[in-house]
Amino acid sequence: MDLNELDEVLTGQEITGSDALVALVLVAVGIGAYFLVGKVLRSAIGKVDSIPGEIADVAARLIGGLVVWVFVAWALNILGVTTGWLTVLVLTLLVIVFVFAKPFFDGMVSSVVVASSAISVGDEIAVDGVLGEVQDVAKRSTVLRTRDGRLVYIPNTEIVEKTVTVFTALEERRSTIEFTVVFDTDLEDVDRIVEGALADVAPIRRVGSIRARSFDGGVNMAIQIWHGPAISDQSEAVDAAIRTLQGALIDAGIGFAPTMSIQLDRNSKTPG
Repeated sequence: MDLNELDEVLTGQEITGSDALVALVLVAVGIGAYFLVGKVLRSAIGKVDSIPGEIADVAARLIGGLVVWVFVAWALNILGVTTGWLTVLVLTLLVIVFVFAKPFFDGMVSSVVVASSAISVGDEIAVDGVLGEVQDVAKRSTVLRTRDGRLVYIPNTEIVEKTVTVFTALEERRSTIEFTVVFDTDLEDVDRIVEGALADVAPIRRVGSIRARSFDGGVNMAIQIWHGPAISDQSEAVDAAIRTLQGALIDAGIGFAPTMSIQLDRNSKTPG
């Protein structure tokens, strides 16, 4: 089939050799632009630490594909082929694919984000009230083992969308212990007793601030202690601190006050 027969089949008009050559050049340029645009986008997106490489690759392929389609449509127009209906068809197919593939694509993106995040097997995390140790980071979900021996499968889409607390991200964590002493207690004595009692308690790595926080039937004291990052480290440190402080304060003759919030009635009037 020569060019005259081909033009009758495709467009009903004459296609010259120069038209065909220009069309081929445009397609070749489009293919070259695909690789060039992909390389530039991967390099630019790759500089953003929060965007995984897989996402940058998908974005580069999609945008590169659109560039190729522009050059192909241009080449077809030179050959006399109307691309309006082809463009509508391509856009319709893209919409259909987007609608039906969106859940899958969201899951893929979420899996990539979770896999490339700071969450890894062995970490202890909390997601939307569920607290446990990460057992597996799969394609669709992250598996947690809770303290009571249950396995909880959390969809990666939820992990991406919700607030995630990672307890084991750093070397230490801090907990606060509160107790209330009677009003006439010497708070300087309380400071010395607390520091001395907790200095050699094994689960506690160091004692932080000791602050008088509020009046609550007495003077409410808040003691900050630093311990290991695991949930079990926190439980052991708090338990040891409370047991040790109770004995030390009782031995020192410091009395604990019952908890009773002091509230002021704004409607009351000053006597006189």
